[in-house]
Amino acid sequence: MNELDIVPAQDGLRHIRIGVNGMTKLGKLLANTAHLSFHVLGHSGEFRTMENWWVYVRGGCKNHTVCQASASQLPKMALRTLINPYPPKEFRRLFMQGVRSKIEQNPELEDLLVISKSLPFVRYNIERTSYWAYRDWE
Repeated sequence: MNELDIVPAQDGLRHIRIGVNGMTKLGKLLANTAHLSFHVLGHSGEFRTMENWWVYVRGGCKNHTVCQASASQLPKMALRTLINPYPPKEFRRLFMQGVRSKIEQNPELEDLLVISKSLPFVRYNIERTSYWAYRDWE
């Protein structure tokens, strides 16, 4: 799927738009800001959103038992100071470990994924017309 294939009105029919503005329940639950708590093996604490996990992995709340910080709550200057302590491949692996944990620990989300398995996942912003597609959940 490329940018030209994406027709926002076909969300749920030809693709699943990931984000709070998606038309499907699955797309909204896959959003980084969706409140679906999860734990990640080998890391202490509960993560309420994927944003919480992102901030934790970036070093933003290592001393908390419940990581509640999200990128949108941090001042822009504070975000800039969260220097990724991992090489890109390791950061991606850790982030995807969080995605897998979120899915595995939330049965409703897992069930919705099974139902819509054949549809590609995409993120796009209609206002800015920038599109990118997820090709896998490795």
